[in-house]
Amino acid sequence: MTENAPVRRSRTRLIVGMAVAVVLLAMVVGSVLYLRSAQFEELVRHRLVSVLEEVTGGRVELQSLHWRLSRLEIEANNLTIHGLEPAGQVPLAHADRLYARVRIISFVDRQVNFRAIRLDRPVIHLIVNRDGSTNVPEPKVKTGTNRSAVQQLFDLATNRAELRDGTLIVNERKLPLDFSASDVAAEMNYARFDRRYDGSVQVGKMDAQYQNYRDIAASADAAFSLWQNRIEVRSLKLTSQHSSVELSGTI
Repeated sequence: MTENAPVRRSRTRLIVGMAVAVVLLAMVVGSVLYLRSAQFEELVRHRLVSVLEEVTGGRVELQSLHWRLSRLEIEANNLTIHGLEPAGQVPLAHADRLYARVRIISFVDRQVNFRAIRLDRPVIHLIVNRDGSTNVPEPKVKTGTNRSAVQQLFDLATNRAELRDGTLIVNERKLPLDFSASDVAAEMNYARFDRRYDGSVQVGKMDAQYQNYRDIAASADAAFSLWQNRIEVRSLKLTSQHSSVELSGTI
């Protein structure tokens, strides 16, 4: 009996180890299946809508969202952001399709890194009234007592960004939006007591197309502030193969 005790203990440890391995494997398989499920996609869709509504201050609609875990891809269809425009008018922003390959994504810290972003048929509609007010709503900022409180709206970086067959509407004027860019970084903060947006954009290389003209290749670096009735360009540098332009001023 004494000689068989080590054998029994060894068998017990083996059985326990196998049971733990089976439970861990089941947890991993269950987690993977859940991340691929329609329930998880719906959870991410609701979370994305909530974040966009907080950042933009507008009402957000998103028809569907699909997540491909194996390639870290997200595809969103019929994304619409409603601003302060009257009912029945073109909304503040819309895209038929948004495709993104994710590198790192954090809804909590608003730090989003992508390998690629593509917007198909985006439409941005800006209304500028005579008093300088616009249809751009204020973000849903966090309340507090600090009068200098600044909230970060987003901090985004991507290896490549594309806008295809898009349109920018300013009042009744329409301008095409069709370009691709690489090494893009953008950041936007909101100073709630001054009602001011502070932003910066860096573009390593941009290829923009306008009507039938050939592509225009350039890099850009800009810093700006936005109020309801004016824009301050703190710095703007555009560099192409043949020229370099630096600007600053208030509009």
